[in-house]
Order: sequence, then structure tokens, then C-alpha cells
Amino acid sequence: MDGKEGNMLFKRNNKQKKENGIQIESLTYNEHEYTRPLWEMTFDEDSEEFIDFYYNYKVNNNSIWVAKEDELILSMAQLNPYQVHLGTAIVPAHYIVGVATHEEYRRQGLMRNILQASFQHLYDNKEPFTYLMPAKEEYYTGFDFLSVYYQKKGVLLTSSDETELSYKIALDEDFEELAQFSETLLSKKYRLFVHREVSYYQTLKAQFEAEHGGIICVYDANTLIGYFFFGEHDTIEVIEPVCLDSYKEEFTRVIAKIFKESEKEIHVTAFDYLNEDDFKNIVTKPVTMIRIICLDMFFKYMKASEPIELVIEVQDPLIEQNNGVYELFIGLNNTQMNETTKNPELSLSISELCAICFFDKIPKAVEERAEIQTVKKLSKIEKFTPIFLNDFV
Repeated sequence: MDGKEGNMLFKRNNKQKKENGIQIESLTYNEHEYTRPLWEMTFDEDSEEFIDFYYNYKVNNNSIWVAKEDELILSMAQLNPYQVHLGTAIVPAHYIVGVATHEEYRRQGLMRNILQASFQHLYDNKEPFTYLMPAKEEYYTGFDFLSVYYQKKGVLLTSSDETELSYKIALDEDFEELAQFSETLLSKKYRLFVHREVSYYQTLKAQFEAEHGGIICVYDANTLIGYFFFGEHDTIEVIEPVCLDSYKEEFTRVIAKIFKESEKEIHVTAFDYLNEDDFKNIVTKPVTMIRIICLDMFFKYMKASEPIELVIEVQDPLIEQNNGVYELFIGLNNTQMNETTKNPELSLSISELCAICFFDKIPKAVEERAEIQTVKKLSKIEKFTPIFLNDFV
């Protein structure tokens, strides 16, 4: 593993951009609480307990970009810091949440200005990409985000609950073992997922307790073999059930056993083993979109199944520094990149480049423009898939 890249402490930048009396700026930590009324107004489905959790835990180290008129916050986007596995490296990345604008100020370009300012700040911090869970997928395609992670969800049918496996609510003393277990297991299956450590599970514990749930650890004798998170309101929401492959059939019975006394529907999300025998209403939906931010850092983590040389032009309407013609030497372990005056083999938008790195197939529009030899080169680029990104905030 290449190891952790950078420091997750966000370099703050309170530079202000003022247009027509409206300022675009990042708030100081002491000002973060002033965004709570806009959150409560916009996300009225969130419980008071959840919002309390969020403003007690998440805003202590995140970055909040706003549009302000005098002291009134008109619009905001919150950037929550994570460490994320990207291929064999662990890199800093910010997850964009809490995107909100007062109704009377919508469709005036405020969010575009906020996102562009935050992108520039992420670029200055050398972050390879950012990501979000969109309310409306089509809105964010205009900012060159691309849907890359599709999540399965189903409703558990009445199922056998016969199992010899044991389980318990995870406590703080369990998190070191849980972090080691999940890092080992997820690293074998996925090429893009959030890094798991003790602090990650401490925060998740608080989050799901605010949702009247918690973290469940599942054991065979004294050996940890899986886990999941759950919350409970009108339904029971089981999130991210993860287990060793040899226990996949029995794991469903564990979930059934834990909640057998409840009359509520049990919704299960992001479980690799959803099947029509044990689940109904199975759907697959796009849930996570990614945007490349600092192109030279993103290039650094690209690899190929065999060494290739490629000259491409990249066009990015929102981050000026990404625009240019680049000569890439993509090897088995990393990529070397140089700006060049050579004629490009292919011109790509920043979202098309993202698609080449995250989609199993090269986009048809790219194939139609590229020479056959260039398409062959592109097909050798290793994909940052499979993906496992299930965090809400």
C-alpha cells in the first residue's frame, strides 16, 4: 500500500468573493453553527436528534462554504473530510453534503459560485477528487460530476432465523478489531472506499444512536465474521452488512433473528448478497457521484495493465488549472505526467476522463472520436472499481 497521502486537517481559506453585495466565503469554525437554521429548513425530514449529532460531531472539522448577504446565509455547501482508499493509496477527499439554498434565492447561480470556490480550494489542497450523494443526479452533471456507485436495496422477507452465530451491539472497545477486520476485508474486494479506523466507528456509533440504532458485530464463536449498521424509525434500516463470503447465506438469518420481534419492514442497503429468495422490492440506484479536482494528483494514482504512452487534451470549465495538453506515461504502479506542446491524440472533458477511470467500458462518445490505437491504450487503464461508498454525511 502506498500509504496515507497528505494531512486531513483542511487548510482554511477565508478569502471572500463579492458580487452584487453577496459574498462567497468559507466560514470559520465558530461560525459553523449559524448554518443550522438553513439545514433544518431544507432537510426537514432529518430528526432533531440527527441534526444534534451532525452539529456536535461533523462541523467541528469540516469546511462550510456559503453565500452571504450582510449576515444572512443564503446558500451553503458543507465539505466533510475523509481518508479514502483510491486503488492502493489512501488519499484525502472531501464529501460534499448539506447543499442548500433559501428558496427565494435559488436559480441565481449562488450554488455554482459556492461549488466553484470550494473546488478551487480543494485544488489548492491537492485533493484528487471530491464526491457527493445527489438529491438530483442531473443537477450535478452540470458541474461535471459523474455517477459511479450504484447501491442495491431490498426489503427482507420473512426468513428463517436459525443460526449459531452470535451478535452484540458494538462498544468503543470493539472498534479497533472492527477497523482491522473491515480494512482487511474491504481492501480485498474494493478499489474505492472510505478508510476505516477507530475514530470512524466512534462517529458512526454516535450517528446511528441518533437514529435509534447502532453498530452490530457478528461472531462465529469468538471470531468476528461481519458487521452492519442500523437505524429505526417507521422502518428498520440496515446499512452496509459486510461479512466473510463463507457466511453470506447465514448472515441474512442473523438480521432476521435480531429483528424478529419487530413488526416493521426491514430495509437492507448495500448488501452484496441480496437475492430474490430472501428479499423483495430489490432496486439498484445511483447514489454517489465523483468529480476530479486536482488533475495532476489524480493522474498520479492511475495505473495500466501494461505500460502505455498517451497524449490527451483535458477541458475543465470550472477549474482552470486542469486545462491543458498532457503527455502521460502510465505504468504498472503509477503515472508520470508532463504538459506538452504535442498534438493530442484525443480531447476529453474532465467528466469523460473520470468515466474512463471508473466505468468498465470506455464511453461510446469517446470511442467514436478516438483512433483505434488510442482506444486500445485507454482500455489498458485500470479502473478504480469496484466501489463501496455508503456514508450519509
